[in-house]
Amino acid sequence: MCPPPLVAYINHVEELGGAERSLLDLLTCLDRTRWSPLLIAPGGGELSERARHLAVPTVACPALGRIHRASGMRRWKELTRLVHGGRQIRRALRAARPALVHANSTPAALFLQTSGRRLSSPFFWHQRDLAPLGRTGAFLARRATRIIVTSRALEAHAADFARPGQVVRIPNGVAVGELQSMARTDVPAAAAGTGPLCVSAGQLVPWKGYGRLLDAAELVHETRPNVRFLVLGEDRFGDGAGRAEVWRERVRARGLSDTVDFLGHVADVRPYLAASDVLVHPAYPEPFGRIVVEALAVGVPVICLAGAHGPAEIVRDGLDGVHVEHTARALADAVLELAGSTHRLTQNARDRARAFDRRLMTERCMDLYDRWAAS
Repeated sequence: MCPPPLVAYINHVEELGGAERSLLDLLTCLDRTRWSPLLIAPGGGELSERARHLAVPTVACPALGRIHRASGMRRWKELTRLVHGGRQIRRALRAARPALVHANSTPAALFLQTSGRRLSSPFFWHQRDLAPLGRTGAFLARRATRIIVTSRALEAHAADFARPGQVVRIPNGVAVGELQSMARTDVPAAAAGTGPLCVSAGQLVPWKGYGRLLDAAELVHETRPNVRFLVLGEDRFGDGAGRAEVWRERVRARGLSDTVDFLGHVADVRPYLAASDVLVHPAYPEPFGRIVVEALAVGVPVICLAGAHGPAEIVRDGLDGVHVEHTARALADAVLELAGSTHRLTQNARDRARAFDRRLMTERCMDLYDRWAAS
């Protein structure tokens, strides 16, 4: 009996963000009788360690990492690192001889494609961000067999550089069953209290909208001072230009220290979600929003911003959450409406989350792999 074909996954960082957690969910559910996985990553970090616990072979390419916009000599250093990382990947691929290659991010795809010749194997580019790509998008699209996106917003974004029929939409999946089995018993100390609890989670960077959230929290406090807000996350990669400390200082200056608490990076947000009444997601535009699905899975309704972006595709307005205009007043009104009175939305939220189970995501990816392996 022939062994299953090999799919090589490439990721450019070891830290666990949304893309990396989605990749681990895919590796967890992958049917090893259909496809055998290999992970190519920088090595020595959490992603590779988690992959090894899943019995996924890993290859370390230390030159991989985050790609920074630069000019002058620093730009040449970045280009040199891209080429060096790409060559490390190519050596790993020549040794492994995969049936196909799946780059888990745009930086991973760039590392792969800046080392010279085209791949002999099909190459899938997982395009997860709404940042303008310009010539980079066109360059990668010319070389990609298929472009995988996670939302209709990303599908529209990719239309600027993709060929007709090249884009495949596969929403991210989460461990819905595990989340739905969580009880509201082991409540973290920071989440314990008597008033309604609103949780937000994400990197502390400007586009995540925490300035708007703080303005909304101040408005809510004027009417219902017992409503509390927990913000989970940190500026782990230095992309926020010091905004995190500005927001923390705003909390202190406005006398909101008993209302808003920035907890920093939290390795496991699920207990906080299970203890909350509402997830407030003030980001715009958000490519997908894993945290939104995780909140729905534990029966927590979501307040998100209206518009053409991931959360508004996931949340059904009025059924398992609400879409609001991009103002602090609109956010505050939604919190006042939902906080402490969300029972009618809880089952709807759980039902909606099942459409984003990680097993469905994995099956769709494997179907895509199968079509190309057979061609």
